[in-house]
Amino acid sequence: MTDIAKIQKSNETKLITLFLMTEKGFSFLNGTLSKYKLLFDLVVVGSDKGIKSDFEEEIIGICINENIEYIKKRISKKSSRDML
Repeated sequence: MTDIAKIQKSNETKLITLFLMTEKGFSFLNGTLSKYKLLFDLVVVGSDKGIKSDFEEEIIGICINENIEYIKKRISKKSSRDML
């Protein structure tokens, strides 16, 4: 039985949320889709405008093409001290 068949058969499957950014996040998502896509509940896409290519659009493109729900991470301008 394949991993996907085991996932589909299980009634207690736990879904995961992925926090992805940069080329490593893109590579992880791209490399795990075929085997684990059914486990992906949500992808939180981060960005780093300090680097030339943060792969934000590429990660979103995969999510759109594969019908995986995603959101963009929003950075709060408040520090943790401001939240106290």
